[in-house]
Amino acid sequence: MNSYVVVGVERRGLLLLAIILKNNNSGKKIEVYTQDREKISIAEKKILWNFNSQIKADNEKSMRLKIAELIDEYAQQQIDIPTLWELLDEGEIYTLENLLQVYFTDYTNTDAGSLFVALGKNPLYFKLNNGKFEKNSQQNVEANLQRIHNEKMRQQQEDLFIKWFLSYHGNKDIPEEFVSLLEKAKTYALYGDLSSSEVKKVGSLLGKTPDEMLLLLENKEVISKNINQVVYRQGLQTKFSPQVMSEVEEIIKEEVTWEGRRVVSDIWNIAIDDKQTEEVDDAISLHEEDGLSVVGVHIADVESVIKKDSALDSMAEDRFATVYFLDGKVPLFPMELVKKRLTLAEDSPRATISGFFHFDYDGTLQKSKFEKTVLSLRKRATYEDSLGELGKDDHFCKLHEIAQKIRELRCEKGAIITNFPDTSINIEDENDIKFKLTSATTPAHTVVSEFMIYFNHILAQTMAKKGIPAFYRIQSINNPVDSLVKDNPVYPIQLRRCLGGATLSLTPGKHATLGLDAYTQGTSPIRRYGDLIIHRQFFQFMNTNKMCYSSDEVRRKISSIEKGEKKIKISENERYLFWFYKYLKQQKGKIYKGYVSKAFDNNRVLVFFPGLFQEFSTKVDRESYAKEGTEVSFRIQGASPRKQRLHLQHVIPN
Repeated sequence: MNSYVVVGVERRGLLLLAIILKNNNSGKKIEVYTQDREKISIAEKKILWNFNSQIKADNEKSMRLKIAELIDEYAQQQIDIPTLWELLDEGEIYTLENLLQVYFTDYTNTDAGSLFVALGKNPLYFKLNNGKFEKNSQQNVEANLQRIHNEKMRQQQEDLFIKWFLSYHGNKDIPEEFVSLLEKAKTYALYGDLSSSEVKKVGSLLGKTPDEMLLLLENKEVISKNINQVVYRQGLQTKFSPQVMSEVEEIIKEEVTWEGRRVVSDIWNIAIDDKQTEEVDDAISLHEEDGLSVVGVHIADVESVIKKDSALDSMAEDRFATVYFLDGKVPLFPMELVKKRLTLAEDSPRATISGFFHFDYDGTLQKSKFEKTVLSLRKRATYEDSLGELGKDDHFCKLHEIAQKIRELRCEKGAIITNFPDTSINIEDENDIKFKLTSATTPAHTVVSEFMIYFNHILAQTMAKKGIPAFYRIQSINNPVDSLVKDNPVYPIQLRRCLGGATLSLTPGKHATLGLDAYTQGTSPIRRYGDLIIHRQFFQFMNTNKMCYSSDEVRRKISSIEKGEKKIKISENERYLFWFYKYLKQQKGKIYKGYVSKAFDNNRVLVFFPGLFQEFSTKVDRESYAKEGTEVSFRIQGASPRKQRLHLQHVIPN
C-alpha cells in the first residue's frame, strides 16, 4: 500500500483537495489525483497548501474514499467565512496563509484544511485568481446571497409543484403559484425541442419527454384531447397578420378588370377534385380547332392578385404551402381571398393562366401556347363521377383517350405507373374511426394527373428553351426496377426503396418516375408558393423580356423551397399517423395478414400489410418466418397514437 502527500490545489477557479502521485524530474509539473476523480498534471504554483498529511491507498477507489474521508474530517470544524470576510479590507489581495493568520491566533495544518474546504464550499465571499483571494464587494455578496435564496425558493416551489401535479386532474382549481409552471409544462409538451431552455427544465423536472408530457397532460385534461402538436413543433403559422388581412380587404374591394386577357367562353370545361376541396386551382377544357383537338389546362392566376414583395407575398413565402391534416388545414392564403378571388368557381369568371395543347387524331402534339385568360367554370366533379355519367360524356371520353396516349408515350420513355391505392381515414366519430383503401385508377384520375403533368412538362421545356431561370424537378433511380414483379405483395415497398428522392435544380434533367426530360410545377399556385414563383418568372419574361427573379435569387429560393417541402411532408405525415394509430388502437384483437419486406438479426423484421398499405417493424417467433416475402399474420395487441407505436403478436397457424 502506497502513501500519498495531501495538498490543496487550484483547478479552473475551484479549490480541490488532492494527493501527489508523481513529481516529474523537471519540477515544473506535478501529477495529482483530485477529489473530482481526475488525474492531472499541474504547475507547482497551483498547489496552494501542503497539509503535511499522508493517506495510504492501493488503488483509485481507495484514493477516492480516503480523500472523501479527509474532507469530512476537515469540515467538522465550523469556519465562519462571513466573519472572515468582514475582517478584511476590500480590494486587497490575500494568500491562504494571510487568511489563516487573520482567522486563527495560532493555526495547525488541520486548521488550514478546514479553512481550505470551507472556502471551496462557499465561494460567495472571495474571488480566486492564480492562488490569491480577493474580497468580494458588499453589493456582489448581497447579490450572490439573494440569488442563492431565490434558487432555494424556486427548488422548494418545484418540489411542491411536482407533488401537486402528480395528484392533479383537470376538474380541480390551479393554485396561483403553480400556474406559471403548468403553462411551461404545456409549452414543453406542445413545442418539444422548440421550447426555451427554461421551459425544458420543467420537462426535466418531471422526468418526461415532450410526447410523454403531452400524453400525461391530455390524460389530466390540462390540454384538449387529440390536440395537434405538429402545428407547434413545426412552427406552422396558423394566423394571418393584420397587415395581411388589410391587403386582403383591399384586393376584394378592387374592381376586377380583364384587360389584356383572352376570354375563354363557349367551350366545354370541368374541374375535377375531391368533394371537400375548397381551393380549386385547375380546370380542363376541350374544343376542336382546325381539325385538331385542343386541350386547355387552366390554372388560377394567383400572380395577378398577389403582388411581389407585398405582405401577402412575404407571408406566403414563409408558409410555402397549404398544410393538410385529417382534422383541418393551414391554408397558404386567407380563405376569404381564396373563395372571392382565387378559386375557380362555377359560373364565376376568374383570371387564369392557360396552356392550350393542340393534338392530332393519334394524340401527337402539333403546337402549344401559354396565355393569360378569363375562364368561367362550367362544372365541378369528383373522381368517382367518372365511373358514372361523366364517364359517358363525349368530351370527357375524348380527354381520357388523349390522356391514355400521353401516358403511353411516358411509359415508352421509362415512366413508372404505380396505381397504388389511396388511404382515407374518416374521423367524424373518433370512437369509431373508419379506414379504407380507395382506387386511384378511375378515368378521372388518369385525365387530371396526365394533363397536369403535361402542363408542367411543356412549361418546363418552354422556360428551358428561352433560358428563363427556374427550378426544375429531377429524380434518379437508386436501383434498377425492371426486375421487380408487380404482383409481388411487397412490390410497393421494393419500388419505394429503388426510387431516389426528387430534388430541385436550376437546369432541367431527367425525372425518372415521370419519364420526362424536363419538369417543373405550376398547376397549384393557390396551394404552393413555388408555383406562384414559376408563373411570375414565365409571364414577366414573355411580356417584358425581363426576369422577375435573377438566377441567384432562384438558386436561393431552391434551398428555402426544399426546406419548406420537407417541413410540410413531416407535418402532414405525423398527423396522419396519429389518427392512423388511433384507428389501429380500436382494432385491438384483430388479425392482419402481411408479408416480410425485410429481415434482420434476432428475428426482427419489417412487415408490409397490404390491407393497411403500411410497413411496421416487429418480431417473428420463429426464424423460419424471418425471410423476405414470407406470409405472416399478426394480432394487434394495442397501439399508442402519441408515441406512434404498434404492439403486434405473431400468430402462427396450427
